[in-house]
Formats: sequence, structure tokens, C-alpha cells
Amino acid sequence: MTALTGREPARALRRSIAADLAQFARLPTLTFVRSASHPAGAAYARQVSRGARRVGVPVSQELLDETTTTAEAVGLVERLAADEQVQGIIVALPLPSAVDTASVVSAVPPSKDVDRITRAAIGAVLAGASELAPGVATAVLRLLDFYEIPLAGRLVAVVGRSRGVGKPVASMLLARDATVVLCHSKTHDLAGIASQADVVVSCVGHPGLITREHVKPGAVVVDVGATYTADGLRGDVEAEGVAQVASAYTPVPGGVGPLTVYCLLENLLVLAREATSG
Repeated sequence: MTALTGREPARALRRSIAADLAQFARLPTLTFVRSASHPAGAAYARQVSRGARRVGVPVSQELLDETTTTAEAVGLVERLAADEQVQGIIVALPLPSAVDTASVVSAVPPSKDVDRITRAAIGAVLAGASELAPGVATAVLRLLDFYEIPLAGRLVAVVGRSRGVGKPVASMLLARDATVVLCHSKTHDLAGIASQADVVVSCVGHPGLITREHVKPGAVVVDVGATYTADGLRGDVEAEGVAQVASAYTPVPGGVGPLTVYCLLENLLVLAREATSG
């Protein structure tokens, strides 16, 4: 069985981004808006910041505590949207419980929506009207391309229906002529459906959801899940069992994650270039 790690394709994309950055008179900057206390948002920002430093992109963070109101969080994002020194904004989820996430995300203008999670950005992806997609969704396709996993005409089961991953991944796979079945954690007989697929992409955030019973012999499994547990970071895939039947799979950590960082930074460069040319 082959481990589809993201390090090699991430390294290639990092070199490409570094070369593109040399063409900018002023480096594009990225700002995170996140909870001050939630470990998932902190880890996400830390991972992206590490990759950004490697290519020279400045990153800052705005922290929201448990006393932050929705109005204050929205006001912060609106100020960042109006700041010409900020070219990209990422709202790292989850936000503090008192903050309405939808209101904060909606305040991010499309011109600075690096993670492409606003309603307008996702709508454009689903309609096939934009080349920019959420970083994780783009990373899934980049990873499959790098390892030359064929998609046209093949059956792909996407497990997970989130706006930021599952739905755009399904749409992008359809655009590549794959036959896509979009499932989720409540799908009846999930194992029976997924085990028919040539490729399984799981992005639910439920550790151990995908077992060997969900995978047909020789299938390729892409694990997008990343959940922090007492045992550390875990994916959706029960790796030990799936490894016995899959032909290839992505480890967690080290699979889609490293490539996601540079897909996000690539989005930032595109948005910064569009802002300059506009």
C-alpha cells in the first residue's frame, strides 16, 4: 500500500509560490481571526503561519475571547476588509460560542476571502465559475493529481457535506468527469455505498469513521479529517484496518494538511494580484 503524503507536492508548490512572490513590489499579507482559546483554530493558524514564513508572507492574528460579541467580531473583520495593508483574511473556526459564525464569515469580502468560505465564493465554486476554491478542497485534487490517481469515469464517494470541504470537493471532482456520490455521517448503509467506490474522500471530522468495511480492495482513500483527541491528531480513517485493503491512502498528519497550507497561500497571491491589477 502506498502512503500519499503531502510533503512532496507541497514542496513543489512552495517553490512556485516563492517564485511568484518575487514579482510583487509589496508582499501580500494575511490576517487570521480566531478564538483565543480553541486549540483547533490555534493549530490551523500555526500551521499556515509556518508555511507562510517559509515563503516570506507576513501573517498576523486577531484573537477573540469568550467575552467578544458578534458585533465586535463583525466590526473587526470589517476594519480588516477596509485596511489596504491586509490582502487576505481567514476566519479560523470554531469561533467563541457567543459569536455568530455566519455573521462574521459573511463580513469577509470576496476580494480578501483566502479560504473561499463565504456564500458567494462557495456558490462560484459549485457553479464552476471560479478557479479559486477552499484550500482543503484544492489540496485534495492537487494530491490526487500529483500521484496520478485517475478520476475520469471512476466512482468517488465523498463522505462529508460541509460547505468548506465536502460540497466543493464533490463539485470539483464532477468537473473532472468523476462519478460522485456525496454521503455523510447519517447516510444509511454508508459502508455499503462507500465500499463500491474507486476513491473514498472522507471529510467528516469523526475519528475512526471509515473502517476497512467502507473500502473495497484496491481503492484509494483520502483522509481529510483532523480531530484533536486525547491521543493526538486523528483522521476519519481507521488506518490500521484500511491499510490492509486500500491500494493507497493519505496519513494524518502528513497527508492533505501540508499541501493545504500552500493552496491557501496560492489563493492569497491570486487575490493580491487581482487587487493590484484592479
